[in-house]
Amino acid sequence: MRLVPHMLLSALALILSIIALWDVRGLRDERSSSAASEIQAIDRLAKAHAATLTKLADRRFAGSEQGLLPSYLANIRRDGLPAHKEFKQQLDSLARTNTELTALIDLYLPNAKHAEFVTQAKEFRIYAVTWNDRWNAVMEYFMAGGSYPTSEVAFPSEFPRAIDAELAARD
Repeated sequence: MRLVPHMLLSALALILSIIALWDVRGLRDERSSSAASEIQAIDRLAKAHAATLTKLADRRFAGSEQGLLPSYLANIRRDGLPAHKEFKQQLDSLARTNTELTALIDLYLPNAKHAEFVTQAKEFRIYAVTWNDRWNAVMEYFMAGGSYPTSEVAFPSEFPRAIDAELAARD
């Protein structure tokens, strides 16, 4: 007669295991859906980043071949800060996009399907942090009267292609 309570406990344990497995499967599906929306957001922000870079490459912003940040510093020294308000807004936008993309990449990377995306995303993260650090230092150079190092931070050129491949793997 003691077998009946043990059988009931075993049956209850089996039922609870099935429920837990069902919940895990549901969480996995939910996480997959979330990862798909994250890579889509990365794609949108990467395209916005590219559009901002294109706009900043316009001669009326850059003004020379020395690069964006050294050019901005030279322009504000020559004309003053108010004359280059739009240039600053675009650079601020680029810094914000870098930060947003880096956060999304960190969120998405554990779910990446391609090693190339992981590699390019890490390269972008290095680019974004370095570029933002350089952008944040512009006013220090301005106030100190120093010259800005002319070397630009290289954008990882394969990053857009890696995003496209990652998007295709999610479809």
